[in-house]
Amino acid sequence: MSHSSGIPVSSELDQAFSSARTTGGIRSIQIFIKDDKLVPGATQPLGASFDADFGHIATYMVPKQPCYVVYRLDSKNMTGFEWLLIHYAPEGATVKDRMLYASTRELLKRQLGASYFADEMFASLPAEASLEAYRAHRAAKSGAKDVPLTANEVHAAQARHMEVAVGTSKEYVHSVQFPLSDPANEQLAALAAGKVNFILLLVEPTKETIELAAARTVSAADLPAQFPADEPRFGLFTHQHENQPAVVFIYSCPNDSKVKLKMLYSTVKSAVLVQAEAKGVKVAKKIEIQNPSEASQEAIAAEFGSADAAAKPSNFDKPSRPGRGAPRLIRK
Repeated sequence: MSHSSGIPVSSELDQAFSSARTTGGIRSIQIFIKDDKLVPGATQPLGASFDADFGHIATYMVPKQPCYVVYRLDSKNMTGFEWLLIHYAPEGATVKDRMLYASTRELLKRQLGASYFADEMFASLPAEASLEAYRAHRAAKSGAKDVPLTANEVHAAQARHMEVAVGTSKEYVHSVQFPLSDPANEQLAALAAGKVNFILLLVEPTKETIELAAARTVSAADLPAQFPADEPRFGLFTHQHENQPAVVFIYSCPNDSKVKLKMLYSTVKSAVLVQAEAKGVKVAKKIEIQNPSEASQEAIAAEFGSADAAAKPSNFDKPSRPGRGAPRLIRK
């Protein structure tokens, strides 16, 4: 199961699309993700014909900048004119941006109104959003015999696999192989050798790497203080279980974190684990938290079913037998 990014349609985009549907005169609207919202870009007025207008779509597509395009078709259904959604994700765009747009596509359709959209295409090059590409796409979709998938059809399938989980869901459908920095690799080896017992890692979106945030020896009681309250982090902590070291992997993803960071960390998590194990770090337990306080000494102990956790008083303890414990009030 995959999840959408949770990015909302802005009021400006909602009004622009509503106006295009109800008053007409607009053939297409370009859409971007900006400041964690879906916002409108350039628009194209209705031209002489459907075929002539379609050629304008390529002007929206620039290198390294993904976008969506909603294009009004000439066909109608019960809601009015039908629309085509084009998802443009150029190869030069960052992994983060490609993932973000891929995981937002379905949410965009739902928020604007899925019933308005009759079709969708994927393009990584302007030529893959040409009129010829659209006709080939329609032919393939209609089930014509011996019609091979076009390049944009292939990329559409790839885009569906790029939809990723967000937040602290335990289900992941995609992993991004960001490399660990040299300091991070060095400290993972130190953790495996017992020279430190805690490592904190962060994802650097601009460099597309996993960086070392901290490496030190801390007590279990001080563990919550190591995680920020407003950004995700990965932590590896060596817990002493029955006098034996056991590494706990902690994925902290606070609710107040930015949507982009939540999505990015969720997809990098598997890569961190793989690279940590390659450095000799054997992870015994994995936990996910939404608040640093959840990385408490008691919570860690509970994961191992230790005596510390078992010692917690139960809410359903049997009352003491008569004659023992605190005096009880007897009503006449």
